[in-house]
Amino acid sequence: MRKRARRPLVLVLSWAVWWAAVSAASAQSPFEQVVAGAKREGAIEVWMASPSGNRVHRALFDAFQKRFGIRTSWKWVAIHPLRSLGRLAAEARTRRVSADVVGATSADNLAQMLDRKLVLPYPWVETFGQALPGIREPAERLLPELRGTGLSWIDAVYVLAWNTRFVKAADAPRRFSDLLDPKWKGRFALNVLGGAPFDLLALEIGERDMLSLVRGLLANRPVLKGGTPAVSGAITTGEAWLGISAFLNVERARRAGEPQDYRVADDFVPVMPLHVFVPEQAPHPHTARLFAAWLVTEGARIVERMDASSRMTDPDSAMARALANRPARSKIVQELSLADIMATRAFTAKIQAVITGHR
Repeated sequence: MRKRARRPLVLVLSWAVWWAAVSAASAQSPFEQVVAGAKREGAIEVWMASPSGNRVHRALFDAFQKRFGIRTSWKWVAIHPLRSLGRLAAEARTRRVSADVVGATSADNLAQMLDRKLVLPYPWVETFGQALPGIREPAERLLPELRGTGLSWIDAVYVLAWNTRFVKAADAPRRFSDLLDPKWKGRFALNVLGGAPFDLLALEIGERDMLSLVRGLLANRPVLKGGTPAVSGAITTGEAWLGISAFLNVERARRAGEPQDYRVADDFVPVMPLHVFVPEQAPHPHTARLFAAWLVTEGARIVERMDASSRMTDPDSAMARALANRPARSKIVQELSLADIMATRAFTAKIQAVITGHR
């Protein structure tokens, strides 16, 4: 009889514990639930090439853990977004995704991830708006069709850069087409990985004029490089005297004491916003979303101070200040719709065909 009497008590206590846990969870705000989940998960893996350097990564995670009172093991995989997306798709097919946060990817690549359902919309502003008020700008900057799938992280703003040992500012090109001048023959560098910034320029000047520009530049015997960072490296070493680079790469070079300077082109400023996102199958989704939201808001100040990465829509960034002082007639060119993305995708394929034929 005594044993039978204990069972209802145990059952009542079990239900009481369960109900208390459910009640506590339901009393938490969505933000509090994310923080609590991050504390339980205790790990995160980030796939992102920028910012680079373990010193920056460690500073970010030290500040992140202190900010939210959590302890988490972390791994940062420095991988180019084109490679990371292919790897993510391959892992997703086996349902064993290892990445929690992926960046810095273009709107085109983000749209492809959405099409494959590798990322789905998430209520970033509703979840983090009160704790991280700055989240609204990077969340709502995405194209309407992509809202919620990720967060705006940094911008690739394409500029004309040069080595100050070989080129004076007064002599440096003012427009991208100025690189057609025979005096720069064999002395300027171009990125041939992808189509930027020419795919973006085509949105303004049209496909025919854009392809004519690309062919003309290739005929002027540029130093061909696989990536904008490689262009910047070629300018620093003197392999190329000048070239089409990005604000971020020039700022990094100048901070390192390298002989580089730049100007925003007089006619167009091609801009490619780059994003971070949390894969749908991320193994640590709470930590991932908390870190991503913090990274593009409070973490952005740390990154800009240590790595020079920033976005033009962040009013406190050096990039925003630089663009505020651009020539009045210089027009910012970027994708504003999914139709633009489809167009630039087609432009890129034709640009690559021209480059391949040139080689």
